[in-house]
Amino acid sequence: DLLKSLIDSMEGYPESVKFLHKNPEWNHTAPILSDIIYVKEAYRAAVENVLEPYLNYYVVNNLQEGLQAIHLLDAHKKGKANFFLLDKLNENTHQTHQPEGTVAAMDVIEVDAQYRKLAEYLLGNVYIAETEAAIENSNGAVVLEKSGKFVKGKYTLTGGSVGLFEGKKIGRAKNLEKLLEDIQSQEKVVNELKDQIQEQHNSVLVFNEQLKENEIRSTEQSINTLINEVF
Repeated sequence: DLLKSLIDSMEGYPESVKFLHKNPEWNHTAPILSDIIYVKEAYRAAVENVLEPYLNYYVVNNLQEGLQAIHLLDAHKKGKANFFLLDKLNENTHQTHQPEGTVAAMDVIEVDAQYRKLAEYLLGNVYIAETEAAIENSNGAVVLEKSGKFVKGKYTLTGGSVGLFEGKKIGRAKNLEKLLEDIQSQEKVVNELKDQIQEQHNSVLVFNEQLKENEIRSTEQSINTLINEVF
């Protein structure tokens, strides 16, 4: 319930996306790009740099779904939205030669099979560099600096200081899902430990009863001895 409420709150999203998110007049369960791609934490700022313009794009099945949403936005004056059309992404995506000293962006993400082609379209030509040396011979590939400091395109270079909140937008829903899984896993461990503690507690109670019984017997024996001495 917490996960659903966090996702449904749509904090930080454009008005058009918030409007479509709960609108039953179209495929309102369609995800936005930032919700379908999970990136390993060390590479989030870098990958977010190259996907930033597309993070709020809706991912729909076909042109008809996209047009339906656009007509709704127009009718209610709720601004504009962008859409990726899954049925147009069946063609093979082109991948360039991987520059030396880089990691393929596709190797540091997780995405459901139905969105794999879309991820390849966006990131199939993207590589992450451990050092600046990798940008010297990028051979037309897009090269990202691991911490998000720069993006080297075929003819462009963009970069500078890395903002405090960079890498926080991408994969918010997926990150929450994984966090929820971690919480549930930890709760299971905690419950198992509680059961073990209760078992030990019960054992202690039994042991205490046994000790009391032994003490009672010992005291009875002492009393009998004293009685004998009195006699």
